[in-house]
Amino acid sequence: MCAALIPTVQRRKVAMTIGNNNYDAGALENCVFDATDLSDKLKEIGFSVTLKINLRSEQMRREIEKFVETIRRGDLVFFFFAGHGTQWEDQNYLLPCDHNLDKGSVELRNQSTNAQDVLALLSNKNPFVIVFLLDCCRDYWTPSQARGRSLAGSSHRMPGSSHRTAGSSQGMTRMAAPPNSLIGFACAPGEVADDESLNRRNGRFTSHILQHITRPGEEVIMLLVDVAHGVVAETHGTQRPFTTSSFYQRGIWLVPPKTLNPTPVQPNNEGGVTGVVSHVFQKARHLPLPDLRHTRPT
Repeated sequence: MCAALIPTVQRRKVAMTIGNNNYDAGALENCVFDATDLSDKLKEIGFSVTLKINLRSEQMRREIEKFVETIRRGDLVFFFFAGHGTQWEDQNYLLPCDHNLDKGSVELRNQSTNAQDVLALLSNKNPFVIVFLLDCCRDYWTPSQARGRSLAGSSHRMPGSSHRTAGSSQGMTRMAAPPNSLIGFACAPGEVADDESLNRRNGRFTSHILQHITRPGEEVIMLLVDVAHGVVAETHGTQRPFTTSSFYQRGIWLVPPKTLNPTPVQPNNEGGVTGVVSHVFQKARHLPLPDLRHTRPT
């Protein structure tokens, strides 16, 4: 077996999914379903999942920090957020349910969760890989707009419309991917996404993730390509998911191929050729010895 196939199959898989619906400025409908449905799918494929919904500012920081503390070196880490998000000065912010629209940029930085900071915290734990997905490109107020705007006002976009109105956010900005990480956005930088899909339960981006995430043998990068293809087709090109990757190897799956039967990890953590030879030797010890006695032909 190729040694590159072994790590994804045998590593511990941990995930955090967050869904915020109950915003003080106006509720969303699908984000809690997005987080809970994705949590269920991740559990099906062997992840240990931390699910949190409708988090307020201090709760959000605290719960993310608690999740980060559970990560071990070499883990496969999955992080997902569904809710409101916005960009400001080349930084992306994940907004808690109590985000105050009447405050300016200082309050945005203090009250919200910086997505780049979260990614850095995950990366500092030295995981095997990070899959970091944000379904939060919905219309929202930004500090560059007039204060006091409401989601029910001109900053809101009706489902199915691809046009932003005055006062809407500029979606999310690009993020640099630290080593061995994959970042997926619901839409392209500077664009916005609908909070509704054909199933009327999930956001469009998440609904397509749910269709693909349990498929065996689909590399995670190709999974997001398939998700993007489905979203673009469904929206006739008005919503285009965007991905940034710093993966340096193939064979990174959330679910390994069904036919894969990896060599068990040895108790002494031997790997590579030595580990495989040791495994074969142990099996050979129990095989019957051949009869090598010479017999004279009759």
